[in-house]
Amino acid sequence: MPWEGTPELPVGVAQLENQVAGHTAAQGCLGLLKTSNNDGTILKPTGKVLCGIREIAFYERLKDAQEKPIQHNVDAVDATTASFELLNRIVPRYYGHPKLAIGGKEMEFIQLEDLTHGFEQPCIMDVKIGRRTWDPLATPEKRKAEESKYKACRQRFGLCIPGFQVFSHRCGGQLIRHGKDYGKKLTEVNIRDGKKSGLNGVGEV
Repeated sequence: MPWEGTPELPVGVAQLENQVAGHTAAQGCLGLLKTSNNDGTILKPTGKVLCGIREIAFYERLKDAQEKPIQHNVDAVDATTASFELLNRIVPRYYGHPKLAIGGKEMEFIQLEDLTHGFEQPCIMDVKIGRRTWDPLATPEKRKAEESKYKACRQRFGLCIPGFQVFSHRCGGQLIRHGKDYGKKLTEVNIRDGKKSGLNGVGEV
């Protein structure tokens, strides 16, 4: 969600400094938030109403799957239910969708497990999987805009790298961060260098 200037945040939350992609505070957006009591969760703004409704429904379905494990002795297991069980193994844990007053407006958030919690120098890479990055309800304008992003890598490899950060011990623990401008320059020729840079950083921590 775009903002003019830095929004006034309520007591108890702050900007998440480890966000490497998506709508960030540096771009004039609200960005991801964290709780000041360092409880190991992050708050993701839901953004557009319909997108927020659908995303919350997805996480609620995941939560149901966590609380009601599949009975593997049944003869037939619904394929969708089985897929949600698999997703639960790799998706951050969901803690609901609280509302906060931000800049005089009530906003809804998705509260998720912070996978970097406990790490002093987290190395993070945002990888977007898939050749198609829009949903079936997207407008023609939205589809055209999405098709033009990271085109070379998406069409060749079915993925793109919107951003990453590494703490390079070879450079004295210096933080190296690359955003979407770097990712858009990656092609099928140099994308391996981008992945190697990020993974090398992980190996150095």
